[in-house]
Amino acid sequence: MINRLLSTGQIINGYLEENGKTLYDLAHNSKVSARSIYRLLNDECKLSDSVALGMNALIPEVSAEFLLSYDAKYQLQKTMFEKDNDVVDLEKHIDFFKMKKLYPEIKNDSFSLFEKAKEIFGHKNVLENKIDASSFLSYQYSQAKNQDENSALIWLVATYKEFVNLQPSGLLSFNRNTFVDAFSSLSSLCGATSIKSTIFNMRDFCETCGINFYFRPSIPNSRVKSVALKDKDGKIFIFVSDLFKCVENLWLSFIHECLHIKEDDFSKVELMKHENSIQNENFIDDQVIEFLVGADVNFENHFSSNDIGRIALSKKIPAGIFAEIVRFRTKNYSDYNVNSLIHYYKPADII
Repeated sequence: MINRLLSTGQIINGYLEENGKTLYDLAHNSKVSARSIYRLLNDECKLSDSVALGMNALIPEVSAEFLLSYDAKYQLQKTMFEKDNDVVDLEKHIDFFKMKKLYPEIKNDSFSLFEKAKEIFGHKNVLENKIDASSFLSYQYSQAKNQDENSALIWLVATYKEFVNLQPSGLLSFNRNTFVDAFSSLSSLCGATSIKSTIFNMRDFCETCGINFYFRPSIPNSRVKSVALKDKDGKIFIFVSDLFKCVENLWLSFIHECLHIKEDDFSKVELMKHENSIQNENFIDDQVIEFLVGADVNFENHFSSNDIGRIALSKKIPAGIFAEIVRFRTKNYSDYNVNSLIHYYKPADII
């Protein structure tokens, strides 16, 4: 068996971590977008000359010649792997079956992800990008009940197929201009404190902007709470599950997905393709907080109920929303004063 090379992205990421540098530093030195660096680190594209030179400028002991030579060997290994597996485009199949979302711990290893896809879906189905909805979902749903790690993917596939089957001729077309205008005032909608009103407001916002919104129950052990997707026809979807415990958490997640849409994170990306790394998800979380409260709040402080109310008033957002931000930032979910401002609900409240 061939000893597989680490991806070029893994090699570069190792050097960045060893030298205390970030992908943003590399993007700056390479004069490329952070998205380009995300894709390289996640093994979604080849190394470019500009990034190799940027890496050398950032960390002089890492020569551009070494990186380009290494990437050439790695890309050759990829080509040989594709030939052995009768694959035309390895990444296309990995993306279609959302393998990087399903197995984030091996997202930098395209070889292993493809073999996982073969194991789950069958080699022929992977090569043809086929998902047999009835048999596949029935089989995977039973695995999900047994805490199978595929449950997140099952929820996404089942949700999309159910939505499209229910509304095949009623799908909305996205209007970016309307969305950008409406997004700027999105924080004003967060005042709804009941789950029914919250879902109504979200659905109304989405319909106005041409976003297809769908709230559906989760399946056993699926950890997916919400996701924004774009299909091959350019239709935009936001799917939300019933895993949220409070209205405020649901709102923050909804704004998070809207920011992905605003940033066009999945431009020219087919449904189920997931290009966002964990780093990008954290970046969007930061953007949500900055959008709602700015960047001047010190979350190392202790917040009393009065503090939260005062700051929320100054930021023109509901106190419960700021309380949820405090909980998220401090990772303290047991503070009674903060929790008293949160609006919890039960699944039965949704009906």
